[in-house]
Amino acid sequence: MKLKALAAGLLAAALCFSAAGCGGDSETEPVTSAASSPASGSAAAHTFTLAYSSTDTLNPYTAATKSNQEISQLLFDPLVKLDANFEPVFVLAETITLDGTSCVIRLRDAQFSDGSQVTAEDVTYSIARARESTTRYKTQVDNIRSASAANSSTVSLTLHKADPYAVNLLDFPIIKQNSDSRTDADNQALPPIGSGRYTYDAESQTLTANPSYMGGSLNISTITLTDTPDDEALEHAIEVGSLSMYYTDLSDNTLPKMTGKSQSVPLNNLVYLGVNFSDGLLSHPEVRQAVSAALNRTVLAASAYYDHALPASSPFPSVWSAAAAMDTLPLTPNTDQVVANLEKIGYNTRDDDGFFVNANGQRLSLQLLCNVDNSARLNAAERIKEQLAEAGIEITVRSVNWEAYNAEIAAGSFDLYLGEVKLTNNMDITQLVTYGGTAAFGLPAPVSSQPAATSAPTSSADTSAAAESGTTTSAVTSGQEAQAPVLTTADVVGRYYAGEAMLSDVMAAFASELPVIPLLHRCGQVTYSSELATGPGSTVSDIFFDIASCSFAS
Repeated sequence: MKLKALAAGLLAAALCFSAAGCGGDSETEPVTSAASSPASGSAAAHTFTLAYSSTDTLNPYTAATKSNQEISQLLFDPLVKLDANFEPVFVLAETITLDGTSCVIRLRDAQFSDGSQVTAEDVTYSIARARESTTRYKTQVDNIRSASAANSSTVSLTLHKADPYAVNLLDFPIIKQNSDSRTDADNQALPPIGSGRYTYDAESQTLTANPSYMGGSLNISTITLTDTPDDEALEHAIEVGSLSMYYTDLSDNTLPKMTGKSQSVPLNNLVYLGVNFSDGLLSHPEVRQAVSAALNRTVLAASAYYDHALPASSPFPSVWSAAAAMDTLPLTPNTDQVVANLEKIGYNTRDDDGFFVNANGQRLSLQLLCNVDNSARLNAAERIKEQLAEAGIEITVRSVNWEAYNAEIAAGSFDLYLGEVKLTNNMDITQLVTYGGTAAFGLPAPVSSQPAATSAPTSSADTSAAAESGTTTSAVTSGQEAQAPVLTTADVVGRYYAGEAMLSDVMAAFASELPVIPLLHRCGQVTYSSELATGPGSTVSDIFFDIASCSFAS
């Protein structure tokens, strides 16, 4: 596979927001039309200000504070960055060629802010720094077995495993080789040298437009940094309106007290129901299918997460272009599917309270484990309880503190648990669906040969995907074919990375087995000053994705 881009600056990510879900702008004041560049009189009247910690470094691989990690995105360019649809936009890379475990990167003609050329040696040096880092970039380079400079403009990578979306992981910052050891006259550490949109001036605590920036001129030439050494100072700066923009991933479900306009940012954070396959009921795929079909994911996203989430039709974000046309799970309840699945395991009547019971009068009842410290998940758990009750499935919510929550999940002391996992940018779900995976709890140990169920559960999986590549799952078996072993999601994921299956096969196998039950994908939020005509077009890779075209309103 060969990807090529003519990178004449960054592409704009146009996000539009509505009350129905995350993905764009909302405002507290009317917005005037954007100007292509600020008028000479208005440029001096406005100041773009960001939070900053003077006691922390701006080295992207060692910065500890959220504010400095974010500012580093303005100082250092990556090889690629992801747009609002999780698609790679080439930045320092001109072409990237993937062939199995081989990845060859051809660099653009780009310069660092000191005027020196960006070379392949700088890329391999940055990979080494990322590997040593404790930031998210360490995970980004985990699949890189080795990196070498074929010549000054060509980087050769060898991957541990072939990955069709390995390019999506190349959004780590490139720093000039050995520039991370620079110090000033007082022996204080200086930021490494980058090729990004801005450079840092320590004396004035400002960012200035980089004259060597390959994307050309910037509408906002100077950014002022205001020191916020702790959370209290940061909260004060937000409340008094001294910041021009502020981003939060809303992990604690707390909205910033900042007036202005807001823009939602789709994330690859999957909120899901973890399933204990050793549970007598949930070991039946029909019960897992019934639980999934009873959910109203659209309402969950709107009510439990106050529209700061998108309903999940698969484990992958619905805005991800690669999977957008292959949705496999219903967003609203499918009562017929619930009834059909429960009938197959003997739950075909309801008691006086409306819950399904079997021939012995035993109610279909499950316990849902939840972290009491997360208000959004507590809210979601109660909504799930209500939705499943309407479908005839009894849920008891058990909420415990974070320490107990993790201990009980690790011990397998749950029927269902409400969890969240952040997928890597290449959307690899291996660790979530494979027995023993770092995010896999409750899955059964693999068996060498597992007979197919005599009566396949009713699933919304796209059966044509499996038929296309010859993959057999319980959702598509019929007649004589039903005697073949059932492939788990982990099996199909393994074949996918071996080049023997397609993404559609993975999605079909997932929808059939339901190793976890996807609910929604969370969104972050960037709030920015009403003085700005347009927002920064934030994405999961870069909260300043489109700042190059940002301008102040006239």
